[in-house]
Amino acid sequence: MLHITCSPIPHPQSVILRDKEFEVPLLSGTVGGLEWGNPDRDADHGTVAINDRKDLAIAYQTDRSDLRPSSYSSSMKQVELALFRHEPGPPEYWIHSTTLLLGDVHADPLGALAMNSCARPDVISVGDRFFIAWTRTYDESLGPAFAAEPAVLECAWVIRQGAGFANVGGGLNGAGFALDQHASASALSGNGSVDAVSLRELGGNGNWTAGVVYKHQTISPSNVPGVRRFDLRFLTCTLSTSLQISNSAANVVASDVKFDGFDVGPGGVILPDLVSASLPSRCWLSYEEKLGTSSNGPECLIHLELLARDASGAWLPIPAASITFGSPASPLWRRRPNLSSSPVQNTGAEMVSIAFASARWSYDSDVVYEQWQYDGFQSRRVPSNASRAFPNAVNVDDQQPVPIHGSEQGVARRCYAARTGPPSQLLEYDVRLDRLTVLAETNVVLQRPAADYHHDPAERHPHYVPVIWEQLEDPLIGYRIRLRVR
Repeated sequence: MLHITCSPIPHPQSVILRDKEFEVPLLSGTVGGLEWGNPDRDADHGTVAINDRKDLAIAYQTDRSDLRPSSYSSSMKQVELALFRHEPGPPEYWIHSTTLLLGDVHADPLGALAMNSCARPDVISVGDRFFIAWTRTYDESLGPAFAAEPAVLECAWVIRQGAGFANVGGGLNGAGFALDQHASASALSGNGSVDAVSLRELGGNGNWTAGVVYKHQTISPSNVPGVRRFDLRFLTCTLSTSLQISNSAANVVASDVKFDGFDVGPGGVILPDLVSASLPSRCWLSYEEKLGTSSNGPECLIHLELLARDASGAWLPIPAASITFGSPASPLWRRRPNLSSSPVQNTGAEMVSIAFASARWSYDSDVVYEQWQYDGFQSRRVPSNASRAFPNAVNVDDQQPVPIHGSEQGVARRCYAARTGPPSQLLEYDVRLDRLTVLAETNVVLQRPAADYHHDPAERHPHYVPVIWEQLEDPLIGYRIRLRVR
């Protein structure tokens, strides 16, 4: 059944000029008698995408502190999507068109008679569309008891309609389209580990396709104290020309992934990332694995894989392309890998940028930034100044890096990262120019940058990089998402 929800809440139009800092508006007000929540609330775990029309979408979670049950230790969370329409000018600018509520805590798609949390979304562009995925988790303390806490992997597609946007094909009453659901949240465990990739050419016949990777816990501390094991699963989701959503069955792309020592909560581990490859039947995948037993101890590995779709439709790693950063004997702490690629379609030349944080016992964290290429036989690190090392500071944490891998060789190669303070800084490292720029500086906490890339050769300044980050506005309120288009 087709269900279209048009932008429900008008906001005062906010104009954003290129390279000017802007605070992303949160959802506020009431619709249908339901409160959306106090606008003075925490917003974090943001991701950003820019589509072929240069429109922007920013997905993030916000706390519903007004919905914290006495039996639950933290607030419920909801997923919001802020949308910005591009206007060519001159001068060109973006207008904040609307903010949509995609994952509503009041929705109850499993009929569990309990509230739930929707958190840590990922947003990508697929042509001129946007695709968003997130996980909805229940807790037995929030309603009638369940033998297992249920969870749902949800998604939505958003399209441009005239001067506005519409949520297409989502479920009713603030629920998304269900991609996967499991009887146990501890098993699905997608919270904090959902990532998507554009597979636009794979759809064919005018359809639009995205790939989704998420973790599925197979052994939990409740089964074996201190032990956590995960599978990574991959599926595809297609939006047809008639605006119908369908998805494939999931298949396992990595199994028995270790992450011991984290006994509480399903989120914040493994953290897979997906980006496109040159062939529509391929994509790059990175994820983390922890071999040690202490919560912040050493022996953390980063894996880089090139996935390919086989004749049966399953997505599996190409063994010759696999790379592992670190070894069981290495004392380094490695976390939060991020990838970027802008492949030339159908050439088979698979090149990717990867960045992650590396430290000894989780202090004095440094950014590792490298470029790799698969030549059909093995993956090789790209030599010379195209893969310069990130200029890390001494005795200061440089962390949470995000690479940008432009479509033109060496022209748009950048890496963004957060440097701890005071002052806290958002850094941009231009690899080609070997230049470090401070994009934002504050005496409060600044963290979790995210970025996307679009190339338009018809423009005088053809490289578009929307960058977002979280900034602590008030200790009593929490974080806000800030935006700057480079």
